[in-house]
Amino acid sequence: MKHPLKIAALMSAVVLFAACGPREEAAKPIVFSLQQTSRSATAEAALDSKADQKMAGDMMMVPVSTTYVAVGDLPALDGKAQSWKSDSAPTKKEMRRIADALGVEGDLAKQSDDLGGGYVVGPTDGSAPVVSFSNGTYDAFHSWWYSPKMEMSVTSTDPAAPDTAVSSDDAPVSSDVKVSEDPIREPEKPKNLPSKDETRALVEDIAQRAGFAIDEVEVQTDDWGVWATAWETFDGMRSPFTWNFGFGADSELTYAYGHLLDFADATSFPRVGTTVGVERLSNPKYSGWYGYGAVARDASVAIEPAPTMNEPIDGGSETKEAALPEPEVVEVTLTGVKESLMSVVDADGAVWLLPAYEYATADGYSVSTLAITDEFIVQEEQPSTDTVVDGGGTDSSPGSSGSGGSIEIVPPTESDAAELVGLSEDEAVKVIASRGWTSRVGSRDGEDFMLTTDYSETRLTLSIEEGAVTNAAIG
Repeated sequence: MKHPLKIAALMSAVVLFAACGPREEAAKPIVFSLQQTSRSATAEAALDSKADQKMAGDMMMVPVSTTYVAVGDLPALDGKAQSWKSDSAPTKKEMRRIADALGVEGDLAKQSDDLGGGYVVGPTDGSAPVVSFSNGTYDAFHSWWYSPKMEMSVTSTDPAAPDTAVSSDDAPVSSDVKVSEDPIREPEKPKNLPSKDETRALVEDIAQRAGFAIDEVEVQTDDWGVWATAWETFDGMRSPFTWNFGFGADSELTYAYGHLLDFADATSFPRVGTTVGVERLSNPKYSGWYGYGAVARDASVAIEPAPTMNEPIDGGSETKEAALPEPEVVEVTLTGVKESLMSVVDADGAVWLLPAYEYATADGYSVSTLAITDEFIVQEEQPSTDTVVDGGGTDSSPGSSGSGGSIEIVPPTESDAAELVGLSEDEAVKVIASRGWTSRVGSRDGEDFMLTTDYSETRLTLSIEEGAVTNAAIG
């Protein structure tokens, strides 16, 4: 039997709560972590000519000075706006769910510090699919990435024998075959690729079983594969973080990567307005690199090495050190603006999604800046970035100790470098940073950049084609 009085009292309480609304915690300044947020950026100099702000490691190019000019009237967007904050570190149960959703078998095993830490499910020798989880000490975004079973091509020394491809878990290769170093013939296009609708269904099924929320899925396809990018949205705005998937013949998963972050509602912050936002675009304190939030613009982030270049002596093979040329001045025209989100890591290692402005440019790309007012931005003092590498030498990296001690960083191997091929540029940078290494871009879409000639055994130089890594070289 129901009790009318209790029901009436309960309804009154609900109405009262709805009328008053939840009490919002007052906004407080956020202490940004420069080591985590700035990733492997080293200085505000040398942004590329498209102003896409993808600075990488200690790459040195011809410096560019970029100014931004808005055309027409922009909406003010100067009221308060909501933020979100990661609520906890990922659990082993969450890692296990992702491995199960991806069909990876094996126990969740902790990786040794010599291998960069983190966790892994599946064999690391390529004999079966494997999913790896980054070391949260270096990677506040808690990235994960999936690699399928590897195959290698072998060629028989017997001219009458056909070329074959064998899996790495097949019987040992006999003495009458040799591993082929060059492709023998043109690869065949995969058959039975999933349609766009089938791909969305596959991604949504993986997401549901893995336990992460997605609201939007975009699919691209060609004759060689299908690629999907999934987002979680917040008040209709896409998160800066994505989950990415590739599918091949018969809908086989060819790669996947993403993050393990859960966000909860946080405080609302006042915004500076889009006019001030345009002025902020030229300042990396507000705009940052890689889309991962603001970085320092003061002396705490040093340019290393010095901004010089090597030039040939009288056209010969010998070179001499020379100063970089004067910056090229580039004016970028802004045609519109919308509300957006930018991620920042605070001093406690929590990731924030903060109000931002995303400006459309006349050239078809976009640039973003933080929108919150200055009193809520506090940058922690930059700690020493000297990191011991194999007992000697120093290197500047996101994995450096920030409390007086040092963390030994194990240099990458050729196998580590090969694992980066096929990843998007952003994801490769995340993986590199999660292991305490540094990175730079040596070429992008066929354009070679001017690089320093120093060698670092913990640095990887990336070649990028259409946003994906095609080669990774140590040094």
